[in-house]
Amino acid sequence: MRIVVARAPGRVSLAGGGTDLPSYYERHGGAVVSFAISSGATATISERSSDLDLVSTDHDVRELITPERYPRRMRYPFLAREFVTLQKAVAWHFGLDRARVSVSSELPTAGGLGSSAAICTALVTAAAAYLGEPMNRWTIAAIAARIEMSVLRRPCGKQDPFASAFGGINLIEFLRDGTVSVDPIPVAPGIRDELERHLLL
Repeated sequence: MRIVVARAPGRVSLAGGGTDLPSYYERHGGAVVSFAISSGATATISERSSDLDLVSTDHDVRELITPERYPRRMRYPFLAREFVTLQKAVAWHFGLDRARVSVSSELPTAGGLGSSAAICTALVTAAAAYLGEPMNRWTIAAIAARIEMSVLRRPCGKQDPFASAFGGINLIEFLRDGTVSVDPIPVAPGIRDELERHLLL
């Protein structure tokens, strides 16, 4: 049986939060400084002979979608609970209809650590690998951002999926035309150690 596991980190934003929203960067451009953290989300996709089985292990949520219930197009009213919602949207994007899609997360919901983006990024990474279509970090982040912002119509920005897909400490810039640039910020080991010792999540 084919099984694919992918993991993506959460993030802490140090500066620039809010400038990654389209309403801001389309007029002024935007930039954030953020870094990935060790806590994150894990997505597991395995084969099934029929149906789409969506599971959130840490929230004890499960939903089985049979072929007749599989949506022809993703509509906002169709989507309900947080974790299963992301799984539905990613499965729909990739055309997954015979698989078990399981998610677990160490990040608190709405805790300001990019939990939904970490879940979405892990799901996109796992789905692409499961279908034999490995993607680079740019594509993974762009798809995750599009799913959250356009498909699910969530009032969120682009920072979180790019921070999760790229990891590390980065300056992420958002140009007015929608282009994103990610530049790693070099940090001396001593400073990194100081950050780890003095941050409490």
